[in-house]
Amino acid sequence: MDASFLEVDVAAIRRNYRRLRDLVGPQTRICPVIKGNAYGMGATEVGRVLQQAGASMLAVYDANEALEVLEAGVRCPILVLGPDPVHLRGSPLRGFCNEGRVHFTVHGLDHWHRIRSVLTPDVTPIPLHLEMDTGLRRGGTPLPEFEKLVRAIQDEPRVCLAGVSTHFVSSDRDAALTEAQHAMVRGEVQRLRGLLPEDLIVHVANSCATLGDRTTHADMVRVGQAWAGFGVEFLSDGRRLPMALDLEPCLRWTTTLRLCKRVARGERVGYHGEWTADQDSVLGLVPVGYAAGWSPFLSGRDGQAAPQVRLMTSQGEAWVQVAGAVNMDQTVLDLGPALAAGLSPAVGDRVELITPNRQAPNHLVRLATQAGLRPYAIACGIHPSVPRAYVDGHAEIETSFPIREGVR
Repeated sequence: MDASFLEVDVAAIRRNYRRLRDLVGPQTRICPVIKGNAYGMGATEVGRVLQQAGASMLAVYDANEALEVLEAGVRCPILVLGPDPVHLRGSPLRGFCNEGRVHFTVHGLDHWHRIRSVLTPDVTPIPLHLEMDTGLRRGGTPLPEFEKLVRAIQDEPRVCLAGVSTHFVSSDRDAALTEAQHAMVRGEVQRLRGLLPEDLIVHVANSCATLGDRTTHADMVRVGQAWAGFGVEFLSDGRRLPMALDLEPCLRWTTTLRLCKRVARGERVGYHGEWTADQDSVLGLVPVGYAAGWSPFLSGRDGQAAPQVRLMTSQGEAWVQVAGAVNMDQTVLDLGPALAAGLSPAVGDRVELITPNRQAPNHLVRLATQAGLRPYAIACGIHPSVPRAYVDGHAEIETSFPIREGVR
């Protein structure tokens, strides 16, 4: 068995998609976002699952990510969210573009001019989505440029206007700002209705907006962390749609004890001696550190609440704490609680670093909160060298990685 592997529960992803479909209703399309290698879970494998579940479109950050999932056999359209230069000459993406399977996002007049300069005379009209900058000040088209950009695209036969979008600043915690941003999009779409195609796709809702406010759903929602079962934890009860609570986290990371050694009360452990044993105990070493993606912010230090992980022995289970600084290739655990519970930890025992159980102390959201990070910052940071195992209790999918039937 691998010393460490990441389990991705594809059955949970399918169930999450069905719940999102019920939540938004049949009139709203769903565009799962699989950028960042599907938040570290494998864009091609997750993309296939979401396509099979019924996704209208999949979203990635750039053309390289789009090409990866298309060449892996994903058939549904791919929306490129970032300000990609749209390289077509000599690009293997060209054929997919000519099939209308790649949609690009335009981020202003300057970006549009760069796109237009690389369009070849024989290109099939490429679908474009205009992102409006309504306050995030990252990408997007400034509102004063919006009408001019719409007219410029309508005058270019090698492209077609397919969608209008924006990106919310704080949909998880600021309902008034979210509504103000949404109102800007609605106002511009209404004002320019005569210039816009009838089948224009308006999409503004990210995961938190999708889970918290039906009024933002529009023609399509873009959901990233929601398909993986995350996001609802960031919403206040007053803005949480009931079905949002049914989403299931799909991620589990386990590893193995590689070394056990005794430590005496008062001894300091790890670089800079940031953790001190408060009693005679046993330390356990696992071969996972920040090189594998276990954040150094998940270290255990004196005077601070240390992250907890689940030790699984042949006699039973116990919650144990990280002891000292997380190293590049290893992390030390204080196995004292396991000893106090009457267990005898040994080399080879499994350790669950991340659980799909929302109530557990090693749930990804709880760990991320302790580390001062977003959950997907940890998920994306799990190194590709950590094997991914695609868990499915009742059906197989095509994948380049092993499926572990029913593993939990």
